[in-house]
Amino acid sequence: MRPVNSLALHDPLSGILGLIGDPGGKWIVSQGRSGPAQVHRADDLLPGAGGVGETRSNPVHIQREGDSFAAPALILPPSPDQAAAPLPGLRPGVPALVLPHAEGFAVACTGSGRRVVDVPSPKGAGMLTSLLAFCAWSTRDGPHVLAGYESGMLALWRLAQPPAPLASCGLSKQPLLALARCPVRGRGVAAGPRAALLPFRLELGGKRELERETEHEVDQRTSAPTSDGSSHNDDHQWAEAAPRISRGTRVPLSSAGVDCLALRSDGRLLALGGWDGRVRVFAFPSLRPLASLAYHTESATCLAFGTPASGLLATGSRDGSIALYILYPFAEKQAGSEPEDGRDVEP
Repeated sequence: MRPVNSLALHDPLSGILGLIGDPGGKWIVSQGRSGPAQVHRADDLLPGAGGVGETRSNPVHIQREGDSFAAPALILPPSPDQAAAPLPGLRPGVPALVLPHAEGFAVACTGSGRRVVDVPSPKGAGMLTSLLAFCAWSTRDGPHVLAGYESGMLALWRLAQPPAPLASCGLSKQPLLALARCPVRGRGVAAGPRAALLPFRLELGGKRELERETEHEVDQRTSAPTSDGSSHNDDHQWAEAAPRISRGTRVPLSSAGVDCLALRSDGRLLALGGWDGRVRVFAFPSLRPLASLAYHTESATCLAFGTPASGLLATGSRDGSIALYILYPFAEKQAGSEPEDGRDVEP
């Protein structure tokens, strides 16, 4: 494997903390520890007339305040013909960027680079250390962001109504360096310097049926007139449940320090990149250990799953290497297809 092109896009002291690609392959976003984020047209990053190291890129710069140690995130629209933009200033059907900075995070349009929402960190939460963007694409809810902070706080934000978080929970007394969430199961995992996984449950709220009343209570309610003079005749009562984050039971790890987490799209596998260079794989949501991948010699800093059918897992490390594994393709459902707990797997 060889690179098609090699470019220096950010200051060497800033490095590159995150790269995000448009699912349509039209553009790539890069962000360093400091300085502006850059939005590049993908075609412009291919070798120019001068060959490798040359580029025609004239990126859109999105300014950020101070330094940040969290990677950016992407808010994807559900379809290109989305009827209305989720936030004022964003184009319908166009992805938006969530960019961390020293004072919190901002949401920006990928096309113009214009920041449309700024969300400050809660008082006492410290620096933003991780974030995860997702969408509840109703006209009322729109995009949400889960943010992990230096204090160990996890906060849920609805971008249509900052500056107060919808819900928050203290998962740890140390920074939350990585987050993963399964939208179908309503569960997620955080991790940081401690030798533990920190599971949590996320409830977005909405209507829920109240507990059934006694026969006497129903008689009283149905006979009492409402504000418009009518009476109740529905046997069901509904209430608006508030969003909530609740802690789960911590799962100990054999080694301290986690740089990154990734959850496969079918919600069955969780991978973590450790400071010891190992990539550990767990069943989700049970968090039962399945495999320990020993290839990298320094901290594993990035992970990406392929499709469940392919079973692919790509890992990158501070040692400069990339590894590619095939782990539990979705089609392999027969008993015994998974390795024993803790078994090492070679790339």
